[in-house]
Amino acid sequence: MPKSAKQKKAKVADFSKAKFKLGKGKQQANNATDTSYKARSIVLPNQSISVEHDETVPLTKRNHTFADLIVQSKHYNAGIRKDAIYGLKEILTAYPSLRVKELSSVVGVIVRYINDEDSSVRKTLPVFLSHLLSILPHSGLIPHLPVIFLHFSSALSHIFPEVRIDAVKSFRVLLEHYPSLCVEGWVQNRGTGGRAGEGLMGVLGLGGGNNGGKQQAGVASVPLKSGAKLIVLQALEKFLKAALDSNMPSTSTASATSSSSSIAATSRESTWFFAHSFASPVAFAEFSNSLTSTPSSSAGRVDSWALGTTPDAWDLSSLAINSSSLSSSSLISSSPAEGREGSGIQPVERREKARAAAGMYQSLHPLLLSTFLDAAPGAFDPSGSITQVSVAGEELELIAVVGELASVLGRTVMGNSESLPRETLSGVKKGLRTMLNHMAVYFPFNSSTFQKRDVKSESLLLSLSLAFSSLVAQVSLTHSSVAPRTKSSNPTERKKALEECYTRMRKGTGASEKVLVDKVAVWVSELLRGETVSASSPLGQSLPSHTYEALLPTIWSLLCQPPPAPAVKTDQTASPVENGKNVSLLIGKAVFEHYNRLKSLDPTKKIGLEFLGRLCLLETFTLYNGPFRLREPSSVLTSGLASEVENFFKTLPRIIWEAGSKDLQLSELVLRLTQTMLKTYLNRILPAILPSFPSYFTMNIPSRGALPGPWTKLPLEGRGRVVRMLAIDTAWLLCNLSILEGSAVADKDQRQALEKAVEQAVDVVAVEDKGEASRYWVGLKELKR
Repeated sequence: MPKSAKQKKAKVADFSKAKFKLGKGKQQANNATDTSYKARSIVLPNQSISVEHDETVPLTKRNHTFADLIVQSKHYNAGIRKDAIYGLKEILTAYPSLRVKELSSVVGVIVRYINDEDSSVRKTLPVFLSHLLSILPHSGLIPHLPVIFLHFSSALSHIFPEVRIDAVKSFRVLLEHYPSLCVEGWVQNRGTGGRAGEGLMGVLGLGGGNNGGKQQAGVASVPLKSGAKLIVLQALEKFLKAALDSNMPSTSTASATSSSSSIAATSRESTWFFAHSFASPVAFAEFSNSLTSTPSSSAGRVDSWALGTTPDAWDLSSLAINSSSLSSSSLISSSPAEGREGSGIQPVERREKARAAAGMYQSLHPLLLSTFLDAAPGAFDPSGSITQVSVAGEELELIAVVGELASVLGRTVMGNSESLPRETLSGVKKGLRTMLNHMAVYFPFNSSTFQKRDVKSESLLLSLSLAFSSLVAQVSLTHSSVAPRTKSSNPTERKKALEECYTRMRKGTGASEKVLVDKVAVWVSELLRGETVSASSPLGQSLPSHTYEALLPTIWSLLCQPPPAPAVKTDQTASPVENGKNVSLLIGKAVFEHYNRLKSLDPTKKIGLEFLGRLCLLETFTLYNGPFRLREPSSVLTSGLASEVENFFKTLPRIIWEAGSKDLQLSELVLRLTQTMLKTYLNRILPAILPSFPSYFTMNIPSRGALPGPWTKLPLEGRGRVVRMLAIDTAWLLCNLSILEGSAVADKDQRQALEKAVEQAVDVVAVEDKGEASRYWVGLKELKR
């Protein structure tokens, strides 16, 4: 086959010489290597090896000084401004000396970023502010707070909603670290708190503040989305808790130096719900400090405070230890508890807070109700799919914060209802009843009928159930004081006065409220018994200490509920509450059962011990006028809980024995409670405690003989020293009070066994404490019996 023309041309090209055209020059070979290069100058002003750097100048990893970062924070580029605040966070963390020295410049950056036009820059502010407050001294930022608050007030009324929401996020950080300063003046609707409250209400599209007057349109002309509304409502919840909760822990960094002062502060925080049952704030303060305060003369020796409110009844005035013979101040260094003369909140302030809370609730009620009605169907949908979990979680958080807001405001209003005008109180109660009736459809909220949820959702549901229960108890409880003749020595007069009080309370509770109370009482009793089930806990759930403490106000309100009227008929198919059983008796038995199941060193046990101890002591205070009665023969609780009270007394020696030196605060609480109750329950405490109390000092084991008890292992200083002397006081009282009363409930052999156990114990520690406990015990024994 002949070759093609293409092949012929290729063959000719291989052996032909290239012809050069004029002016083109010689062509480069196909396999030639390019050896050309280009050079440019590089300017390195900050990296020249000829310049010596000052290593003492603070620098970031990018070699930016503090001054460079301040300049960059004002840059027109948003990315550079955002990097500047990250650099400030880095340099302030690495160089502590700059935190106070350059704080004014840092505050200038903060106030600029509050209203920054770029969202990415604004979102860095809460993180930076939280980190700055964690590394600064608590008082470091206080002088600059007025300026910061002014810029926050401006941002909360900004024309753009994104700026307002980001300002709320940053304001929450300040609220967590400086709650009292952020809410200062809110009750009077002035100052920092007044502006902040109006700003938060304005972001929600509401007006009127805490005045409860005619609402005005806020800056939010367009309704907020659920996510933004959740952020604002959560901030408002924290704000109102800080403004209305008078028992909130102080933000001061100063710590109590004495054990008694620290315990007293804790007790005042945990007894606020008893305040309405006393005739005066001073009487309530005396009750709050009854288990914690140190006597003015000394702690750690027998004083009148340990023998009841009327020490003359014991005729011990001639038996007090002479200060010249035993120096009590050398035994215990504890100082008297602070706040014994007052209750921590004045009546005028309580009235102002109640009025402010009532006005705030009247302004918020339409929003809270509409938010709940919009979110509840999605949050409690039993057929919710996995794809709806995130949406349901957001709706559930909205419902939880709505319930908490209603609970906080309702608790303040109903707890001080006597200080409000009747019209205002009626309006608030009507709104609360409407809210409760809508919420009751889904109660209990952590029921197993709903879809399975994560741990966070279960916690929110439990918190919502607690808030609902507390609100029901507050709204349904008609505060009615018992007539003064309940202090009469005539049992008939006391019974009549108590029944009149119950009658007034029944008339003040409507039928719908009674239904809600019954539902809450059943749920609380099941919760205390561990019978409540949920999707994640099908076998029941236990109560952690913080949940139990949050439940105490509800328990107290239910314990104060009046017994059913005598005409109630019993229905065998109805629930224990529906068939006319006493709600307070149902709750009382559940509380004691829950307490008995707890271990001695469980933190919840300590809370339950103090609560039950205070219930036993309530009637010993002359100005107590509440309906709860545990010692009155005509009260149903007196006979219904008699065995539970006896068992409660019997557990005290075991608790203090197991606590030993592991939990000195618990040991001190048990000893103070025992001493305080001896005056009232002498004939019941002695048989319960005296037989087993000697083992706390010395254990007598038949096969091994006498062994040192937990008392001998207590520390010699601090709170251990307080517990050592309180234990000796208690032993002396147990051995001698029955003789002073002319009672024969305590066997002579048991008293002698206790005396012998104490003597052996003080001999064991005589070398360690240089005979201090021995001399103290001998001084007590020399007292006239």
